[in-house]
Amino acid sequence: MTTATDVLVLGAGPYGLSAYAHLGRHRLRTRIFGEPMRTWRSHMPAGMFLKSPPDASSIAAGRTGFSLEDYCRLTGVHMPGEHEAVPIALFREYGDWFARTLAPAVERTEVTSIARDGADGFAVDTGDGERFHTRAVVVASGLIGHAHTPPELRPPEDLHGAGLVSHSSEHDDLSRFAGRQVAVVGAGQSALESAALLAEAGARPTVVVRKPDVVFAGSPYDATPGGCSASTTRSPSRRARSAPAGRCTRWSRVRPRSGTCPTRPGSRSSPGCSGRPARGGCATGCRTGSRSAPGRRWPGYGPGQAATSSCC
Repeated sequence: MTTATDVLVLGAGPYGLSAYAHLGRHRLRTRIFGEPMRTWRSHMPAGMFLKSPPDASSIAAGRTGFSLEDYCRLTGVHMPGEHEAVPIALFREYGDWFARTLAPAVERTEVTSIARDGADGFAVDTGDGERFHTRAVVVASGLIGHAHTPPELRPPEDLHGAGLVSHSSEHDDLSRFAGRQVAVVGAGQSALESAALLAEAGARPTVVVRKPDVVFAGSPYDATPGGCSASTTRSPSRRARSAPAGRCTRWSRVRPRSGTCPTRPGSRSSPGCSGRPARGGCATGCRTGSRSAPGRRWPGYGPGQAATSSCC
């Protein structure tokens, strides 16, 4: 039996939930499939912060009363101020509330195929055997399926290297790397955030990049052409450091070097100068992590050392 509908939304993350909320206002027959906020729950590390400022971190609902600030006010949770970062845990809770409130009918069923069905729509099949004919499909399934680790960074299985390299998106808890040396390959959001969180988790991260500089965007306000704020630059954490107008400090522009930076326990230091020099690893825009194989020395890494890659 085929069920007719106007729009079918695939994905229940922020974009899918927003699309469903907007479509509902137009009285369209809409179905939404997915696990609410799954990527944010299972593929992003604990302790992470959003790069967007609080007033730009709401899920669009097409109506008032459903912003991040509204959620915090209704639940009594602290709403981050203008110069505070939004913890990922808070954003996940907000997304779950948004889903319960505006998308209570979300269906946790896998969509297995989409095909053209005549000139007026699509045939959509689900894992439980149901079929839909829909006039339109909104694909909001996220980017997790596109995570990429370059072949050059995959250790040969015949050298017992399986598990040494993993993608950053595979980790929601980096404490497994405590006490290990980890190479983070890459210079983007995932790489620098992973390095900071690895250090907090007790690991010894080293950022490996192909450029002479690691650049992390500064404040979204009054940004200069170089990508740094004219007044404030930010580390991959919520802590901000002031900088002279038009200049980048080491918190936004990190020059990789060997050696160890003096840090205070529990503080987030610049990830580009932490730990011993690395000779391997990978981070290409999506996070990666790895563990060493027992009794095996992979080039540049000994027992208790690992390579973590972030590919964005």
